[in-house]
Amino acid sequence: EELLEFINKMEHELTARSVFDTRLSTAEEDLAAALNDLYDHLGTEGPKPPSQKIADEMAQSDAPDNYSDTLDILLDLVQSTYRFSRATVRVIDAEEQRRNQAKLRNPRDKELLASMNALRSTERNTWESIDALGKGLSIYAASVANSPDALANVEEDMKQELAAGVPASRIREVTALFTKKFLYPTETVHSAIHALLDIYSDVQADLGELRDAEMERRDQLSELLAAKRRELEDAMKKAGKDVDKDGPKEMFDGDIDKFVEAQQAQDQDELQQLLQLHGDRALLEESARLTAAKAQLVKDATAAALSD
Repeated sequence: EELLEFINKMEHELTARSVFDTRLSTAEEDLAAALNDLYDHLGTEGPKPPSQKIADEMAQSDAPDNYSDTLDILLDLVQSTYRFSRATVRVIDAEEQRRNQAKLRNPRDKELLASMNALRSTERNTWESIDALGKGLSIYAASVANSPDALANVEEDMKQELAAGVPASRIREVTALFTKKFLYPTETVHSAIHALLDIYSDVQADLGELRDAEMERRDQLSELLAAKRRELEDAMKKAGKDVDKDGPKEMFDGDIDKFVEAQQAQDQDELQQLLQLHGDRALLEESARLTAAKAQLVKDATAAALSD
């Protein structure tokens, strides 16, 4: 029964790691899309051209509602990359905490021990890359956290300047002045995303191969656990003992809904604080809808894994 208990716990652990894989993959997809959009929007010629374009668009629009489409898009994209960076870091941090709390003792069975050690070796390499990604994202988020407010402040200053009335002879001078003011926060975003993309590209170059190696070891361990379970169940039947077919499910710490909802609540809490700060209620509602849909996918995937 000691071995059966270990098998139950190990099967639960493999299921939990599959849930993490799904959550991280979803977070990475959202993040990659947002980063690519921001990179494309900034262009390849440095931070000065978009800063110049923002100032030009505002100078050419009508007072007092001067605006820049380029700036509006930049603000949305910076906020999106910040939000998705923080969400990805939370997924990584939560899994690290879970694994630290769920460390398993070594089994007495030599075959299982050898298979577990092989998995530990491959996942150690995978986690180093994931950890590097998390640290890079944390640095990026900290770097751009104040950029939306900085850009919005310059926008407001330029609106006030234009609303006060600027002679045609001074428009070029005022535009040049505010181009320089927009340049600093834009340059901050430009530098941060290029630094992150350098890290991101290095990590992704290795991570795919490392994940494949880890998944191969997981599959091998899963097959061995299933074989050991069958051996134990056959032995228990011959001895006239009841066989608990639901053992692995009982080791899942209760309700799948609660597991998913706990992660979802944490994501939504920080997201709501950020969006309320900027007053974007429509985006909050849409994000809540998407998060709920993703949570359902994770739940379905987990339930399917547990029923196997």
